[in-house]
This record gives sequence, structure tokens and C-alpha cells, in this order.
Amino acid sequence: MKKFYLLVFLGMFFTNNTFSQMSFSGNTLKKSAFDLTEKKANFIDDNSSTTKVVITDEEDDMLKKRRKRRGGRRGGGGDYSNSITIKPVFMIFGIFSLEYERKIADNMSLGLGLGYYTRSTGSSTFSGFQFVPEFRYYFEEAIEGWYASPYITYTIFTESYPIIETDQNTGADVTKDHSESLSFYGGGVVGGRKWVWGGFTLDAWVGFGYLGLSGSSNESLSVGILPVSGLAIGFSF
Repeated sequence: MKKFYLLVFLGMFFTNNTFSQMSFSGNTLKKSAFDLTEKKANFIDDNSSTTKVVITDEEDDMLKKRRKRRGGRRGGGGDYSNSITIKPVFMIFGIFSLEYERKIADNMSLGLGLGYYTRSTGSSTFSGFQFVPEFRYYFEEAIEGWYASPYITYTIFTESYPIIETDQNTGADVTKDHSESLSFYGGGVVGGRKWVWGGFTLDAWVGFGYLGLSGSSNESLSVGILPVSGLAIGFSF
């Protein structure tokens, strides 16, 4: 039965500069460049005289909203701070997996994945819960593009089934509920790519991870280092 646990879990285990230029016509301005980080703009006219214009916070917010609308149509990752995804392949095997990712810096994010599995076969019921926190470093800007991600994982599976015991006093057979559990633990590093198109999100990754397990009888087993991969879809906002 523990082989069944292992096969089910392995199915879960094998699955984490914008610079704008604006041109003006119909006036004496040749070119302009906005530096939104400094909230200023320098305009150079035909006489090479310089005029400094201060952009207010309200104007800056309006410009960011316009950039976000344009970026949303293009799929700009810097315009999104949150992402919710699911793993569609897992659902084929009756495993529901949900992951939330939150941008915490220009190139970094934190994620938390949760998985749940339940199935009944004959008189036995199997259930499992998975917990996967991860950190992501994006090589350009979170939360879109290429990234590297260390993660840890913990999963517990439980099998419940009835057993028949003989009552020592009456000699009669008595049916009792019995359960056994297996815990899987590990971690690893993956590299992947995340795409965002107007909010719709596609995430794919590959890497390596370590996997170990322990049973309810305190037995433990080191499975070793295994390849991992995954695909997720969802929405970013």
C-alpha cells in the first residue's frame, strides 16, 4: 500500500526596465525623456535651452495607470503584484493544487502552494495534503519572465480502512476503523518562465529536488534527488 502512496505523491512532486520616450510635433521641442523615478522631465528645444518641469504625484499616478493599461495588453510583468494559479495536469488524477504568489520587490516574490487529494477504493479511503512555500528571483522584473526558485515541500498521506478484531472477552469479531500515514518532505531548486497576457498567466518550470519519507511506525526512507517539472495556468492582477 505504501507503494501506492509513493506513486501518487510522485505525480504531485514531478510537477516556481522600462524607459519611455515621447516625441512631440508641432512645437519647438525636438525630443523629451521622462525619468519617472526622479519625477522630472528635461525638455531640450531648438536653442538648446533647458526647461525643467516637475511632475506631480497625481500626474505620475496617471502616467503609471496609462502604462499599466498598455502593459496589460502587451503582458508587462511589472504591472502585476499578485498571481493565482492551478496545475491542470494534477486535476486529471484527482489532485487539486492552488498557488498564490506575491511580489515583494522589483525582482523577487514569495509563493505558497497548497495541494489536496482524496480518493476511495473499496473499503479504503486515501487523503493527502501538500504544503509548498517558495522564493522566486526574477532576472528582469517580477512577476513575469525567467526566474530561479528554491522551495521546500511537505506532504502527508493517510489511508483509512476497517479492520476486524476478535474481542478477547466475548470472542466475537469486532470491526474497527484503522489508519496509517506517510509523510513526504524535501526541497529543491527549479528554473522557469512565466508569461502574462492581459492577466492570463502561464507558468512552466524544471529542476531537481530531494525527497524523503517517514511512516506512522517511525520508519524513514530517503528516496534521493529526483527531476521535477510542472505547468500551471491562472490569473495575475
